[in-house]
Amino acid sequence: MIGTLAGAIDKKIDTGMLVAGIALNLGAIGGALLGAQVSPSIARVRFIDLGGLCGGLLVGGLYWALENRNARPQGVTASLAIGMAARIATAWIFTRNMEEDLPRTGPVQNAMARMLPTIAPATSGAGLVVGVAGAL
Repeated sequence: MIGTLAGAIDKKIDTGMLVAGIALNLGAIGGALLGAQVSPSIARVRFIDLGGLCGGLLVGGLYWALENRNARPQGVTASLAIGMAARIATAWIFTRNMEEDLPRTGPVQNAMARMLPTIAPATSGAGLVVGVAGAL
């Protein structure tokens, strides 16, 4: 979203890509550091992501449709960024009362919960080996 807005402000694509790369790394570091404290559920994260996607498509698509053939690239990217920001904020507010995804403590009751399905190529190169791995 930040890279899209930077691309709308500056006409050079390099600027938008640089800002997007920096914002992506800062967001990943911030998420890793603050994720345990905030502890959002997977459902909440998906709702917020879906809100950003839908907002960008809705507002960017409306701008493009209304401007018809006169749509400028900076206007499209700016409307995408504004739509994403608005819908992410809206989704964040609407999902603020969802349950947290706290770490589970204690032993796992079900042995199947510790099993992991695996797929690997066969050594002969003619097929796949399907199996289950894990500790009992």
